[in-house]
Amino acid sequence: MNEKNIIIMQAISAALMGSDYFMPESLRKSINDPLRDYFLGVKERALKPFPDYWNFFWKNKRETVYPLAIVLLSLFISELHPFSIHYTSSLLHVVISIIIIFWFLIFAISIILISNSILNQIATLVLLNIPITGLAFFLEKSGKGPMAASGFIILMISFYIRYKQ
Repeated sequence: MNEKNIIIMQAISAALMGSDYFMPESLRKSINDPLRDYFLGVKERALKPFPDYWNFFWKNKRETVYPLAIVLLSLFISELHPFSIHYTSSLLHVVISIIIIFWFLIFAISIILISNSILNQIATLVLLNIPITGLAFFLEKSGKGPMAASGFIILMISFYIRYKQ
């Protein structure tokens, strides 16, 4: 993106943010109220699938909760290293090795169960809906109104584009 486009974005953001100071209250309210209602609807539509996913997650514990618990427990165990195989007897060394191999087999099966459809659905939900919900929440709850808040967002985007050049 060239400098001209960045300057245009910054001019638009200045106009939107300056609307709070240069626009009469009644006109500003007639613009901000429908925008606030629109962003409230966007936030509600983005949050709508969360209860369905939550119910699906808990109803299918065998495919969701238990494998996730095994994965988290495996990560916890791998970080703690609760035992040292080097200083054990040969029989105990074999038993610990078999337990570790068995545990990692369960870990691999858990990863496969999680990654089939549930992880894809949850990742899609998190990666798409949470940023949209956060942006809509910011625009809806802004003290100066959604119009000035959208100017602020455009300004931040222009700064980011300028930084990346």
